[in-house]
Amino acid sequence: MFAMRTHRRMQRAAAAALAAATLLTAVACGSRNPEPGESIPPEAPVTQAPAKPTLPEPQAGTDRNDPLALIVTMCETVFTRDAGTEKGYSDSYRRAKPLMTAALVGELLKPATVERPFPQWVRWQNEKAWIQGDCAVTSSEHPEDTATSVARVLSVTEVAHPADDPDSTTTTRDWVVYATASKGGSGWQVSQFRVQTT
Repeated sequence: MFAMRTHRRMQRAAAAALAAATLLTAVACGSRNPEPGESIPPEAPVTQAPAKPTLPEPQAGTDRNDPLALIVTMCETVFTRDAGTEKGYSDSYRRAKPLMTAALVGELLKPATVERPFPQWVRWQNEKAWIQGDCAVTSSEHPEDTATSVARVLSVTEVAHPADDPDSTTTTRDWVVYATASKGGSGWQVSQFRVQTT
């Protein structure tokens, strides 16, 4: 009888040791089976930083048959900038160069040696900011459309986001643009682009 009790005690001890080892393994692996009625919170999802937007490159597939779309495309190209990679405030105008007439290129694109170091641009460069430009055609009065000329007034909102916190906003600025598209042998091109503060 004594041997039987001893054997049972040894069985219970072995079962307890096995249960303890199983529990330790589950804890070490970071998972366990829930008790009845108990729920285990789901693991936190792994989030990735949002991809950085791509700067507009209008020379790729720009529609030269729609003067209004052309004007808006140029506007959003000019006012969308990446101060973390672009060297100067006028780089966006250089990206928009394929949309302009030769005369407008000569008017807007100055040699880098004569560019003014705008304080706002310097600040954006320090922040490595992404500047998003949103342009919309307004209902303001404009010259009557012709077969070779279309002019519009656009409202522009320019919002800057610092690289270290892309969900925040450091600067919001509003502009008015007076733009004209002219039709030539290769289709519509922007022939006037005048920017004013609101």
